[in-house]
Amino acid sequence: MTPPLIPAQRMSQAKRMLVMAPFALGDFLYCKTFLAALKQNNPELILDIWFDDGRNNQDAWRLSRSRIIEQWIEAEPAFELAYGCCDFVESQRAQIQRAAEQPYDLLLSLPNSKPWRYAKIARQIAPEAFYVCGTADNKSVGLWTRWQLRSADALYTLTDKMLPAEHHITDRYYHLVSEVAGVELSRAQYLPSMQLPESYPIGAQQWLQEKFGEAPGTLFFLNHLSTAPRKNWQPEQMLELVQRLAEAEPSRRFVLNVTGEHFEPMQAAVAEFLKSHQARVAVFTVDQHFFELPAMISQADFVVTVDTAIMHFATAFGRPLVAMKRDKKSYWTPQASAASQVLVAKGNGAVSDISVADVLETVNTMVRTLALGQIAEHSEA
Repeated sequence: MTPPLIPAQRMSQAKRMLVMAPFALGDFLYCKTFLAALKQNNPELILDIWFDDGRNNQDAWRLSRSRIIEQWIEAEPAFELAYGCCDFVESQRAQIQRAAEQPYDLLLSLPNSKPWRYAKIARQIAPEAFYVCGTADNKSVGLWTRWQLRSADALYTLTDKMLPAEHHITDRYYHLVSEVAGVELSRAQYLPSMQLPESYPIGAQQWLQEKFGEAPGTLFFLNHLSTAPRKNWQPEQMLELVQRLAEAEPSRRFVLNVTGEHFEPMQAAVAEFLKSHQARVAVFTVDQHFFELPAMISQADFVVTVDTAIMHFATAFGRPLVAMKRDKKSYWTPQASAASQVLVAKGNGAVSDISVADVLETVNTMVRTLALGQIAEHSEA
């Protein structure tokens, strides 16, 4: 085994480390498992996260997601400080200055398409720290890029050739912490998990009781929105799915998840839908804290979603899942099982090309399979 890029002596003597990457929710869910393992191996090391993507714009979705990740990091015991996305260049300069006040011994920027951007900021924050700079692939590490990254003490480059052909995102993050910091984990330890403060699942249960009353019924958590139009399903498709599932079993309950700006339009669409259809439906959006979302997912009996963090949260909670995604970056696809199926749009198609009939068939097949499994387990007991 080759020595890690961060020498063992430097790692053992380090007091504070800054990890830099343009994390989205799914990225952080999977990566935090491996960063927490690094922390466990080095309990005296303080880990901070810089996830500003350097865009310095006022896009509402971007700044909202940044606040969510900051809330999440605050609740994770492995991390201390979080530096989120900035809206102006002046804001970023101020944030760099705040970070520079911390005594960082180690810097790590994860592989991304613009490594020079992080290299410049890293050295503004901590000119003397030992710095490992991640690059996306060998094609991006030409002479010009190497010159731009000359301030790094070591370069980490990940290519698909270093990984199994059918690898998952967890394989990529494990390779990173293994090569950079010598972390060793069994494959069973790769899986993500989420620990929620007790008040949030209790709050989700109270919300469900308020919306649906005491009458039981299988709870479906449904989400048709992602981060780009071609990754979305259409509201009409989701409501048709609700109609078909409710017709088969009227006691079923349906939580339709939306982001804040879509809440009122979806409320209106559901009200119109209920004029001509019988179904137990409620529209949900996060109100105060990000943890309200995973708490609601944790209560679901079944999750149907497009390719977004909800897909990964369902995996973390072990919820039966039907996901829809484009045929891109297969390593983000949850592994197929009796309780997890992914429908992929053909060719370069949009997620909305996936039909309601195909989703319904997949859901019904999974419901029957899981029910038979529960019956078998009960019989064996």
